[in-house]
Amino acid sequence: MNAWQPASVAELEAEATARAGSSDFGGSRHREALAVLLEDYAASARLGPEGAAATRALLVDLLVQRLRSRRALSRLDGGRPVVRPWFILALPRTGTTALHRMLCTDPAAQGLEHWLALHPQPRPPRERWAGHPDFRATEARLASMRAASPELFTQHAMEADQVDECRLLLMQSKRSDLSNNPASEHAKPETDREVTSSRGGYGTGHEIP
Repeated sequence: MNAWQPASVAELEAEATARAGSSDFGGSRHREALAVLLEDYAASARLGPEGAAATRALLVDLLVQRLRSRRALSRLDGGRPVVRPWFILALPRTGTTALHRMLCTDPAAQGLEHWLALHPQPRPPRERWAGHPDFRATEARLASMRAASPELFTQHAMEADQVDECRLLLMQSKRSDLSNNPASEHAKPETDREVTSSRGGYGTGHEIP
């Protein structure tokens, strides 16, 4: 069964543009990957009506966040670039998230919190996070996920204000393996390609304003 309704890149972009009130996607590098993903969903996804609707909504949301982050970053005045990044590589379920968070307890270190990975923007002061609409939206999203699949959180702990994997940020490029169709024969990580292609547009997501 596949309830996915065919959609074009232009159609999803138009919907995102109307919601975000902006049309600056920061170039067209995301379009090729999104087009392949849409073809993949149409050809091989096994989605029911609810899953198809949720998947489409996610793709549009990612485009909306791409537009909003571009607008926010265009207003950024200065920043502290990342000069010595860490790369934590290991097999799944081997403690990489715990190590990442432990390293980020150092005041000199800067990680990427879950909510900022989903909503890239110049980092607001931490004391303002609780009242930020994007932070509250992330908390609500995680609460909904926890209610639907509590076992997921035993495998990978997620909190809005906790450091998480930068693959969440890379989903906006449509080249992260988190954006792939798991039912597809084409679904496979593209780690080196996704990081290279996305770094130019989203490297500032790791910078400290």
